[in-house]
Amino acid sequence: MEESIDSKVKAKCSDLEIKVTKLESDLDHAHETEVKMRSLVNQSRTQVNKLTTELEISQEELKKREHVSGGCFVCVLIIWFYLLKINI
Repeated sequence: MEESIDSKVKAKCSDLEIKVTKLESDLDHAHETEVKMRSLVNQSRTQVNKLTTELEISQEELKKREHVSGGCFVCVLIIWFYLLKINI
């Protein structure tokens, strides 16, 4: 009877050792996945920051062009009125 209990305990211990090994393996895999995901998040943040900077620069350039083109339009109007005044 003692042998029966002893063999049952050994079998349970063996099963538990297998389960612990599996859990450790799963934990290692989860850690590796977490490291990869963090890296991808950092890469994404870097790309978003780069694109945001490019967008801000493009918006500034567009504002400058609008200002210049608006200024040119005013200059054209002034010259046009001046030429009209001379011709009249």
